[in-house]
Amino acid sequence: MSDTFTGLTRAVLPGDILFQAGIHTPPLLVQSGQIMLEDADGIFVHLAHPGDVLGIECYGGFTSRFRAIAISSCIISSLPDDQRLAETGYLFEALMRQQQRTAETMRLRTGTATEWVKQLICQLGQRDDGVDLSQCQLPSLKTISHMIDVAPETVSRILSGLRRSAVLKGTARTGATFDPDHLSNYELPSEQIWKPGTRRLAKRASASPLCI
Repeated sequence: MSDTFTGLTRAVLPGDILFQAGIHTPPLLVQSGQIMLEDADGIFVHLAHPGDVLGIECYGGFTSRFRAIAISSCIISSLPDDQRLAETGYLFEALMRQQQRTAETMRLRTGTATEWVKQLICQLGQRDDGVDLSQCQLPSLKTISHMIDVAPETVSRILSGLRRSAVLKGTARTGATFDPDHLSNYELPSEQIWKPGTRRLAKRASASPLCI
């Protein structure tokens, strides 16, 4: 995204709400970190990554469809809410990125709970050029549980199993380090695999949006 369009830039902390569903909000560019999108009922929709644009509904005169919540430390920039951006290829790129994010979310809806956790970690990971390992700032157990819709205790056991196997290194405080290919292909021992049971739908308590 060209700096020609970027406006006010600021840091966002994990848990900060950028905007609520159903309000008019200017578009925002994610510079770094990840933003979780939920619908009005608090159900996880997809993750926004660096380069993604939030709030593109404003270009059609609509209110935001989702609530946007930071799940890691982020840098976001405001974008103009007039036709300058809509008339460029950036809006088309933003729509294409949303399709990609939808496909990524579907990968968190098939298979076992272990596979959901591994998929989510890989989606959160960032790999620097020339480095084989990826790193990410893991969200809280409660947030991961909410995103893949399994009990926090199950998430904790899966993460512990991956750490014991040395497939996942680091802690929630220091961040996670892993080889994406190894993590994706690794199979936990059969006694440590949890297959999906009843999926829980959790609502998040409403909070005041973060204005920038």
